[in-house]
Amino acid sequence: MAKQLGVTEPVEYQSGEVIDLKRIAGFFWRARWVLVLALIVGLLGGYRAATNYQPVYEASMTIMPISGQFSSGSSAGPAAASGVAAIGIALGPKPVSNFERLRVLVGSQDFAQYLNEKYDLMTLFFGDAKDPKSRLWRKPEGSRYESDENLRRKLGLGVWAEPNLGSLASAVRDSLKFKEINQGMFYKVSLAHPDRERALWLLQTIFREADGKLRDADRGESTEKRRYLDQQLRAASVVELRTALAQLISMEERQAMLLAGDLAYSARIVDSPEVTSQPLPQQILAIMLPWIIGSLLFAVVAALLATLIVSEIEA
Repeated sequence: MAKQLGVTEPVEYQSGEVIDLKRIAGFFWRARWVLVLALIVGLLGGYRAATNYQPVYEASMTIMPISGQFSSGSSAGPAAASGVAAIGIALGPKPVSNFERLRVLVGSQDFAQYLNEKYDLMTLFFGDAKDPKSRLWRKPEGSRYESDENLRRKLGLGVWAEPNLGSLASAVRDSLKFKEINQGMFYKVSLAHPDRERALWLLQTIFREADGKLRDADRGESTEKRRYLDQQLRAASVVELRTALAQLISMEERQAMLLAGDLAYSARIVDSPEVTSQPLPQQILAIMLPWIIGSLLFAVVAALLATLIVSEIEA
């Protein structure tokens, strides 16, 4: 018997499950006004977010990670290794490159505190939230802010709090972007900021200070290691142990020579820092799309739950 025109047959899969396309289409047709309302809410939310967008300039530079690694004497020979085991110095099983250490350092609270004490970076990142007279952080006001805070509170999201070292560390970490080039042989480092000159200054300052702080930390550790090994050498009487200690001291002396200068330590700049002459183009779609999709998904889930509840009541 021929199928009647205009009748949608249920779709049956190999597993035996049947999906009634007509029923699904009917569900969306009944919920059309809810979906339209959700679309309007999403558009309004996205438009509101887009109007709050602040144009930014991007400062960037290309760097080449230096092959130097941080480890506790991992290049020692067999005699040194046996001596190291005898005196209880652990060899790092997996050396970490100085460049990877730099990427971790820039997001740490210790580094944020160091930058804040030296450059008052808290004011540079959150200066608009500080009262110039009282020097206290002022809480935003207004009906729009209150509605946003209430919505974030209901959704379980974070609400306003005074900036601290944790928020400064997060701001520094999030502002500095690393993009891999040529399978990690080079990296593009960029930083965006509403002030063009400040964007360039922040990029150069954060990178320079992080690189120098790593060098200073390793220089201090190398000095402490050398002092400790000298003490052990004076106290050692076994020939093999003295040989191992002498090799370790020689390694630390070579490391100290490299740390004595002011050359690049974690990565070398191969393309001078520059900043865009115009603000980055505003990505309207990227700002509005999450609001639209989120509103529609919420509406679909709410409509499905309502349908299930009604079905249970009628049953």
